[in-house]
Amino acid sequence: MKKLIILSLIVLTPLFILAENQPIKVPDFSKAQKTPILGKLQPFELKTVQGKSVNLTQYEGKVVVVVFFATWCPPCMREVPDLMYVQKQYANDVVVLAISVDEDRQDVMKFMAKAKPNYVVTWYDKNLSKQFGSISSIPTSFIVDRKGQIVDKIMGYEGRPALIKNITKHF
Repeated sequence: MKKLIILSLIVLTPLFILAENQPIKVPDFSKAQKTPILGKLQPFELKTVQGKSVNLTQYEGKVVVVVFFATWCPPCMREVPDLMYVQKQYANDVVVLAISVDEDRQDVMKFMAKAKPNYVVTWYDKNLSKQFGSISSIPTSFIVDRKGQIVDKIMGYEGRPALIKNITKHF
């Protein structure tokens, strides 16, 4: 056992010395959280929680904020008043389209009754991954400009000022 420890120290010590002289690269998470997505969003149709059909083409000429959320997600619920503010304040220019990834539809219906959002809330459709890629965290928002281009991806909750800035720069 003693020989194994000594052998390990002999082998590993030079590696530690080499590693100590190497600069540590820390990922730039500020860039990772907002990755611009380029590309035309193809028209899609979803069902609202009330059972109506929503088609992306009906929002042509407006900036569309597509938000993937869940009722069990605290940051998602913190974002609700901000989304309601944006929908009310910028109604002529912006449409908020929230897509629930909840598995229990009753939870969404309770949320609707309690929060009374002034924006469109739809059910998730697995075909959306073709448009938006995989959603690895929620909330995740995509900003679609007036021409139907996905121009921004925002992962996580950033607060009202950042949300407004991210949206209004695409007017």
